[in-house]
Parts: sequence; structure tokens; C-alpha cells
Amino acid sequence: MSVFIRRFGFDPGEDVLLEIESVNILDLDPPASITGVGTGTVICVGEFENGPFAAQAGVAEMPKGVYEVAGANDFIQTAGSFGYTYGGIAANNPCARQRSADSAITPEAWNGNGFIQLSGKKFKRLLIARVDTSVGSVTFSRQAYVTGAAEFTYSLAPSQVVAVADSSGSTYTATFSAAAASVLSGNGTYNTGFTGGETLTLSVDAQPAFTVTFLSGDQSKAQVISRINLYAGFTFASDGGGSKIQLTGITKGKAGQITVVSGSGSVLTTLGLSAAQTFGTGDVNDITAVSFQEVKAKLEANLTGFQVTLDNNGALRLKKTWASNDDWFQVTSSTTASGLGFTVGEFASNSGFAYIRSGSGTYPAAPSTGDTLILGNDDLPNFTVVFQSTDTSIALTIARINQFAGYAMASEIDSTHIQLIGAKNGGQVRVIGGTSTVLTALGFVAGTTIQADFLNSGLIPAGTVVQTSDGTKQYVTMQDVNVTVPKNSQVPSGPGPYPVKVRPALDDGSGASSNAGTVNTVGRPIDLASFSVTNLQTVSAAMTEAAIDSAYSDAFDATVDINSVAKDCNIIFAARQSNTVRKLVRTNVNLASSTGSLGRMGCVRPPLNTAKSVAYSKTDVRGVAATRDQRVIYCYPGFNTFVPLMAKRGLAGGAGFTVDGNLDIGSDGFMASILSQLPPEENPGQLTAFTTAVNSLETGTNAQGFQMKDYTAFRGAGIAAARMDDGTAIFQSGVTSVDPQVFPELRNIARRRMADFIQDTLARRGKAFGKKLSTFVRRKAYANECSQFLESLLSRNNPASQRIAGYTVDRKSGNTQRTLGLGLYRLIIKVRTLASLDSIVLETTIGEQVEVEEQLPANAA
Repeated sequence: MSVFIRRFGFDPGEDVLLEIESVNILDLDPPASITGVGTGTVICVGEFENGPFAAQAGVAEMPKGVYEVAGANDFIQTAGSFGYTYGGIAANNPCARQRSADSAITPEAWNGNGFIQLSGKKFKRLLIARVDTSVGSVTFSRQAYVTGAAEFTYSLAPSQVVAVADSSGSTYTATFSAAAASVLSGNGTYNTGFTGGETLTLSVDAQPAFTVTFLSGDQSKAQVISRINLYAGFTFASDGGGSKIQLTGITKGKAGQITVVSGSGSVLTTLGLSAAQTFGTGDVNDITAVSFQEVKAKLEANLTGFQVTLDNNGALRLKKTWASNDDWFQVTSSTTASGLGFTVGEFASNSGFAYIRSGSGTYPAAPSTGDTLILGNDDLPNFTVVFQSTDTSIALTIARINQFAGYAMASEIDSTHIQLIGAKNGGQVRVIGGTSTVLTALGFVAGTTIQADFLNSGLIPAGTVVQTSDGTKQYVTMQDVNVTVPKNSQVPSGPGPYPVKVRPALDDGSGASSNAGTVNTVGRPIDLASFSVTNLQTVSAAMTEAAIDSAYSDAFDATVDINSVAKDCNIIFAARQSNTVRKLVRTNVNLASSTGSLGRMGCVRPPLNTAKSVAYSKTDVRGVAATRDQRVIYCYPGFNTFVPLMAKRGLAGGAGFTVDGNLDIGSDGFMASILSQLPPEENPGQLTAFTTAVNSLETGTNAQGFQMKDYTAFRGAGIAAARMDDGTAIFQSGVTSVDPQVFPELRNIARRRMADFIQDTLARRGKAFGKKLSTFVRRKAYANECSQFLESLLSRNNPASQRIAGYTVDRKSGNTQRTLGLGLYRLIIKVRTLASLDSIVLETTIGEQVEVEEQLPANAA
């Protein structure tokens, strides 16, 4: 070939094209067709039950920042629902139950609850900026535990035992004792001298008293015993030796009792009895029906370092209080209390690995070269450790074992004890045998095999209740905690610790602080496993209103991060209203719009039941004047809406709940929903299908009786006023909060939104040209693309799709050789938007004498 073939994605210039004989292919990009940016992305800044915090700073292993939810299911999975579900009952411990923002005398319910403020609304695209209202953190650690029986009561027998051996080298035993009530009479008189008709009244084990009636033939002790047993219906009386009789009840335990009520004549003296009540003895009331509380009290009193709880299925959990990440215990063969359901020989560790602790060894040991120890782990073949005579210390002994094991199987507990560990979760460790002198010297017993239970990974769910031991201070965890399991014994990550932030369970501003180490009880069992909990530092009292406002400020800061999805936001509103939050919205929309995000508008609201005079006010910080800005929409009054989960729970949910699930909330969230779903050029005051969840205007007395003159005044003040039109909620006027007397050209929401849409669309396309050489062709290409995009909005050939009234693109007037030489290229673009049909005039003249041009019907005469 006489020339080369070359390909360029740009025109490299004559010098490059002529540097070698060649055929040069210039593979240039075709002119682009600009696609408009999205206009329906909403950020809700608020408090939620789960998910990452917008301004994460602390313990939970979750990403920080604003995040997107893709539909209702994703929202529930990520941000949580309305409160938490315990035992199948929803809406427990919801956040932001009530707030007294700006020192309000009457608290406002759900002022900040993101779920409530989003309920019943749809969005084209929804982002969440979760506010961090935590008051501290707690740390969970996995506990070794075994599961027993799930019974209402437990049938045991006297002297039955629960025995455990644990990682401390100790063995603990709890022996249940119980004896029936027993009465030994004094010396009686036999023959009795009964003539017939004498009586003795007795009661056994809290049963109704019964009366024994003696016959004249009941003279001997044996005859008296037989007569008593006849009336008792069981062997109540027996020979007590000599001239005494023994009365013994049935119920073994403290609930057993015998009452000698009375006797006729001299019967009591004759039989050596006294009127009295005698109880059974032992640790429990009835050994055949032992309660959970009795099991808990007995085992915790005798098994040092152990706790007894019930799981969510009602089964016993015997768990070792966390001491380290190598906690373990075993239910020993001494255990006989089978009614509790614990499996003899079961081994549990909090790491998932099997352990064997040696007995007391003799160090320095002096093995002979060639002495052996046969061990095994998990499902691998057994192996033989061959010692040398130089393996005299515990450290050298451990090193030799680990050399043959191929991993750190052995470790030192103390100067005389060694611990062996398996190599995998749910695995096994074995001492098979070996030289007897080595087994004795190291404290191991041949034939010892330990099998560990497999640990599962999973979640400690958000909403887990943690509390002080007396239960007076309760908190809930604010995020799901991902609990892992170790892959091998060299990375024992399963036990934790797992830190997570908490807030007061009753989130109404009344929560008290707790000193470090006092939040030590899990209020409800965690399904995944058993965990201990503690707060390493003080948990603070409930946040003040000022502190909550500050937390919202941090969350708003995260929504201007141009390196996150937040940069796509067009509309922002907060689940909380306060003087500070309204200011934050106004600052945020202007900051975001000017620092790299899409043009943004914000929706705000005053407190519920705000008087119209306050909303109009030019001096009250709750009024529209305090928020004036073309990017801010002041929504007033609020709406009454229906929340299904609240209706399901009803008044049982406590403060803030209503019997029918209907409640007042701000209207700003509905405005955000409408803006999200309407094209930007449309007036959000029009009738839509986006407010079907609204029942009425808010029910406060100050939101009643508005007339047309009020709505005229609202529009004149820059208030997007909510109204009910034939049962459908609308906003009467789609206006921003600017003063229309001063800035009439900035009044309409649609103008601001359409301007943002066009500006952001053209600007984003301009990024493709940025920093490239300012050639005539490139400048013209960008101008042409802008014209083509605006032409598509004008839609000359399809009037039904028209979105603007007209436009011009001037690429000449704003540019000179000097400014182009500076790298500045100016396009002067003017767009005339379409007005909305704000006022429709029907000019009518109707009457019998009205002259019209139309011909009368042929048969009119």
C-alpha cells in the first residue's frame, strides 16, 4: 500500500494531516439533539425511622448523604415506615411525635415525621435527606446462647439440675428444690375415745376446706389415718411414728400448704394437732408448673455471668453475659432439668467457633522428642503434633501445635491453660489422643470433641428497644445494623461490637439522659441472635428545639453536594416547620441553584392553625414576608389527610394518634408533589388528580371560613393558598412568595420553573463544549443546538405539544474579538413562555331581543 489509513475523532489540522502520506478519516460527532433535564426531582428533608443520615457523623456503618428511593417498597425498606412493628403490631415509637418549635405553647404533632409528611403523595423522583436527631449511641455484642423449651410453665422435679461450664474454666450448677407442705402432729391419744360424729376440718394446697367426720370405730391411729385419707381423696395422712401422724400435701413448692382449720370438741388435742397454716418450701411455687420468672431467678442466681430471657417465640434463652469475643459455654452432662428443654452437651460460642479449654497444665513441660498429641478441626482429617524435648514452655508448646495445625489453633489463656479453636464458623475441634504424658502435662482429655452451632448473619433491626435495667429510660436504634459472621477463626468479626445511634423511644422532647453503662438491657428479643448492649458514653436528654433546627441545618447542607444525586433536585421541602427551617429552605434553594445544582425551588409552610393575619404579616417571622424569594413557595393553610397506619393503630398509639387516622399536616408537601408531576411550564394551581389523599383544609379554627376576598388577598401577598374546590384540594394561585407589587415579573411559579428547565438544559449541553477550542464551527454548533431545543419547545408543526410562545438565539451581539479571545462566548437567548388561563371571560348577552348573526332554523316561523 502506498499510503497509510488514519482515523481521528477530531480535525487535527493541516500540519498533522500532511505529516505522512495517508488517507485520513475524520470521525466527527453528529450534531446533538438536546434532551431536557428532569424537572420533577424532590428532596424531603426530615426525620425517618431508618436509613443513612444526610450528615452522617458517628458510629453506624452506613454511607452518608442524600439518597434516592425507587417506589413505596424501596422507601419502606430503606427509610422505614411509620414507627416500628413489634409482635405484629405496627406504628410503635414513631419519630417526631410532637414538637414545640419556636416555643409554641401547643405542640404540633408529627412536625418532622417524614413518613407522615410524605403519606398520600406521589413524586416523579424522590430523594431523602434524613436528619440526625440521635442523642447518643449504644454498642451491641453477640452473646453465646442456647435455646430451650417454649412453654407457659415448665414441669420439673425436685433436685433437678442445670449445669454449665464456660470459657472462664468454671462450672456452675443450679439445683431446683421443692418440698410439699408437711405437718407432724404432736403425740396423740389412742384409743381416741370417739363416740361418732366428731369432726376435723382441713385444707390442702389452697383447695376448699373439707371436713372429716369420725365414726365410733375410729379408735386407733391407723383408723384415724384411714378416715382422713378417705375424705381427702389421696394419701394425705401417714404414720408419723409413735403416737404421731404426718400430713403431707401434693404441691411441691412454696405454693403448697396445709391448714388445720378446726376440730370439734377435743379432736385437735386428741390427735395432737393445732389450728395453723403450714407452707411448702423450695425455690419455686410448684415444681410441676415452674414459671419463667422462677426459672430466670434461679438460674441467674446460681449460674454466674449468665442471663435468662425469652425469644420472640416464647422459648427460653440461656445466654452468657458478654465478656470477650471468645465467650463460650457448654450445657454439661450433670444437667437433669429436661423440662427446660436445654440439650445436654450443647456448645455455644459468640464467635461461631468451637473451643476446648485445657485443664491446668504443668509448665515448663518436658516432653521427650517424639511425644505426640493427636488433634482435629472441623471436617478435616486429624493430624499429629510431634513434640521435641525443647518444647518446655507454654509458648513453645503453642507454637508446635500451630505449626502442625497450619493455623493459630492454640492460644494461651494464662500461665497454665491453653485454648484450642476450630477454623470455621459452625465447625469442630477435637482432642483425639496422644502420648499420655503429654495429655497429662497439657491438661487435655483424649476423646474430647466440641461441635459449635453455626452463626447466621443478618440484621439488628432499626427500632430495637434498649433501656436502663429498671426500664424507666427507653431508646430505639435508628438504623439497621448489619451483623456479619466470621469467615475463619483468624477474622472473628461475628461477636462485634456493633455500634448504632439511638433516640428516645417516646420522641416527644421529654426523654432524660442516661449515664455511661446504664443502657444495658435489650427491651425486646432480637430474632437473629442474643446480644448484650451498653452505652459507652452518656446518652443525652431529648434534643431541644434549637438543637433539632441545627440538625436540620446539617441535613440541608448535604443537599448542596454537587457530587451526589442531590444536584438533580428541582424541589425541596422539609418535614419540619419552624422559623429556622423556613430560612434554611430559602437559603438552600438559592445556594444550590448558584453552585452547580439544577435550579431549585422550595416549599415552606407556617405552623398549623396559623391565623391569616399572621400569614399576611410583613413583620411576623411566621408570615410570608420572612420567606420572600422567587424560589420559595409559601403554602397556607394546611390540609387534613388520611394515614392508613395511624387508622389501624388508633388511639392505642398514644399522643398524636387519631381514632380514624385523619390528621392535619402542612400543605407544602402536596405542593411539592404537584410540582414533581406537572411539566414546569404548567401552573400548579390548576385542578389535578395529585391531591386525592386530602380530606379537607386543616381543621384548626383559624383555617375556616375563607372567602374569595381572602384568596384575592393571599394572591396579592404572594401566598399559594390551599382551597377545596368541589371536594378536590387545589392551590388557588400558583405564585411564589415575592411581593407581586414590587416584583410582578417574578410572581408566577411556572415562570421560575420553566426558566430553570430551559437554563439547566442548555447549560448541561454546554458542558460538552467547555474548555474546547473556540472555533467558529464549534460556537455555531452550540448555538444551533440551543435553537433546535427551543424549536422543539415551540413545536410549530404540532401545536398540541407547544410549550413556549417564542424565542430568539443571538450568537453575535454579545461577542467581540476581544471577549472571544478571553475565552468568553455569550449567547443571548430570549424565551417567551405561555401564560396560563388564569382568568376566563364569558361576555354574554342573553335575551329575547338580542340580535345575532346566525340564521334562525327553517321552521322557526
